[in-house]
Amino acid sequence: MSDRDYCYPPDYTVLRNRLDIRDAPALEAAERELVAHRILEPVPAGDFDLAHLKAIHQHLFQDVYAWAGEVCTVEIAKGESRFQPTRFVIPACRCLKPRIVVSWESGWRRHMPSKKEEPQTTEAMPELSNIRAIDIVANPMTPEIMAIRPDWALGFYVGKVKRTENEALGVTLEEMLRMMDAAGVEIAFLVATRTGRLGLPGSWHLPYDMVADAVRRHPTRFRGLAGIDPTQGMEAVRELERGVTELGFVGAHSYPHWYELPPDHARYYPFYAKCVELDVPIQLQVGQSLIYTPQQRLRSVARPIMLDAVACDFPELKLIGIHIGIPWEAEMIAMAWKHENVFIGSDAHSPKYWPANFVQFLNSYGQDKVLFGTDFPVLGFERTRQEIEALDLKEEVLRKLLRDNAATVYGLEPDK
Repeated sequence: MSDRDYCYPPDYTVLRNRLDIRDAPALEAAERELVAHRILEPVPAGDFDLAHLKAIHQHLFQDVYAWAGEVCTVEIAKGESRFQPTRFVIPACRCLKPRIVVSWESGWRRHMPSKKEEPQTTEAMPELSNIRAIDIVANPMTPEIMAIRPDWALGFYVGKVKRTENEALGVTLEEMLRMMDAAGVEIAFLVATRTGRLGLPGSWHLPYDMVADAVRRHPTRFRGLAGIDPTQGMEAVRELERGVTELGFVGAHSYPHWYELPPDHARYYPFYAKCVELDVPIQLQVGQSLIYTPQQRLRSVARPIMLDAVACDFPELKLIGIHIGIPWEAEMIAMAWKHENVFIGSDAHSPKYWPANFVQFLNSYGQDKVLFGTDFPVLGFERTRQEIEALDLKEEVLRKLLRDNAATVYGLEPDK
């Protein structure tokens, strides 16, 4: 079956419907009215598994579409809204239940009257400069991506990272762009993350093509980073090459702690060599790691000093130690100062808590060595930008941090 079986000719932009309405605005109005009536009726009870979700869909849309309650088998859209890609529909259902429950309870609480309104105070923040920032590490959080993430993701982002339930359930690319606009962030590098060896509890890999699709949809706002799994050997090296040469990714990215392999382990060396060959930087998380899932407790194996041997063996390789290297930030500063092509990513730690020695390095002799990042959603774009502006950095340092250093390291045109 094709999308033409679901839509009316000649332009195939209006979904076939029980009312035989062939005008898109008229169909939208009719659908809104009929579904609104069905919402007032009791919905089918269940456990939010696939069968239950199909029953709910059938209940809500039964008056409009003959296929209500069926699983979509073709790639279609309604207006500017694309339906869930068919290959993700069934896998996504396995982790929808906790997200639906959280969303329902969160929405219910927001609409309950408050017994007592507590006065809220907000800390005054400086006005943002007009520098168009480049965020070198951010995680796409679309509902489609969150639906295929492992179950620990929701609890981690809400409990540990303190994001709202709605954000943890998914942020569309358009919503992400609005957040970036509010923070003066022009470009964000999206990570096609590789967290752990597949098959182990909590491990998962985000397909490169999902990130490439986001970049294709917003080519002036996003760039892609190829996550690497060092345990996959040459297969992953070839996938990295495909990410750069075919999908246009601008660099590589890896989490050493997820594999409990330090950055100077031999398994990384083929990837380092390929990055030199492709002339792209690689980001490595250094410093402390966290407990993401109790089922797989990970050791903090990537002290920044371990970048020393890598930089000696691959002097041409552009190495970026992300997450600052805390609590061993002094080692990260030493590595960036020693090696011409070692840099520091400032992501994942709120700027107002940055160690004093790191701020001093950034604002003086290390001003060419630090690149701005958030690790969104770990840090929000606007708050991070505000806290950086509050550090009262030198004007030229602020511009280098937010934009120019990233443009230089990644070969972007500074004013583009």
